[in-house]
Amino acid sequence: MILVTGAAGFLGRHVRAALAAQGMATRGFDRRSGPAGADWVTGDLLDANACAAALAGVRGVIHLAALADLWIADKSLYDRINRDGAIGFAHAARAAGVERFLYVSSATTLVAGPRGALAAPILLDEGTHIDPADLLGPYPRAKRVAEIAIAGLKAPGFQPICVLPTLPIGPGDENLTPPSRMLLDLAHGRLPALMECWLNLCGVEDMARALALIATGTPQRDRYVLAGEDMLLSALAAQVAGMGYAPAPRGRVPYGLARGFAEVDEAVADHLSHRAPTAPLTGVRLAGRARRFSAAALDAEFGWRPAPIGRALTGFFAWAAAKGLLTPQPGRG
Repeated sequence: MILVTGAAGFLGRHVRAALAAQGMATRGFDRRSGPAGADWVTGDLLDANACAAALAGVRGVIHLAALADLWIADKSLYDRINRDGAIGFAHAARAAGVERFLYVSSATTLVAGPRGALAAPILLDEGTHIDPADLLGPYPRAKRVAEIAIAGLKAPGFQPICVLPTLPIGPGDENLTPPSRMLLDLAHGRLPALMECWLNLCGVEDMARALALIATGTPQRDRYVLAGEDMLLSALAAQVAGMGYAPAPRGRVPYGLARGFAEVDEAVADHLSHRAPTAPLTGVRLAGRARRFSAAALDAEFGWRPAPIGRALTGFFAWAAAKGLLTPQPGRG
């Protein structure tokens, strides 16, 4: 039995499907109710009784539950849920006899340092270790502290493994995470200009398959980068346009201007509107660092290689069209 926390979320639903495809029994744990007939515990990560019920009889955990937005009105929730909640749940899992605990963190915890030239991005892998204080916002800092603490729980019979995913895209993103919103904006031509940056996108089904392989296989490491295809934002925009959607934006926004706007926009969001800013400051800071990501360890150990990102893009847009999220473009009917 493998427990998937955050099981009602975008990645969580695909992870449960990937495990089922391997013949594994799964239990879901989420604040939202699960599908009819599923082995499911509805509850909060900070509720000790709900956690105990979710962990009963479980041998493995894939811990996805987290606040994933780069901006929230109450910043203390990053520490309460992404830091303390994750650490507390790992302690509870070890006490409950769980043998393998996958903590799904974020590739944002690998990004720090000065800005680099777009033509020479720095390659990041499992050997990249950054002090939480040097990270670029409260979200990655909370995640990194949890990574360190959970890794320190390793003991005979309890194997914690940290997985650092980049940006998942594909069908089924009901809550429209930032990458999905960006794709819809590109498809509809809502972005007059871009701040050029490197992105790493991975199909959500490939990402889920990798997590299932780590959870059920014989991993040799305690840390994995889960990355897909590196590409410049302008290249992504061109690829979307080439699929028959709106032309790629021609304008470019300098980093300094984007950061200045984000600082003002987030200050207004924090102190006046309490609504999400257009561009979270953490996101702009991350985008300003030219970085690429290597998943070579997953390939070496498990033979895992993600499909070209075009497949995930096609799947996402087909799903979005079926959900009524896409306005038909000229020439597409």
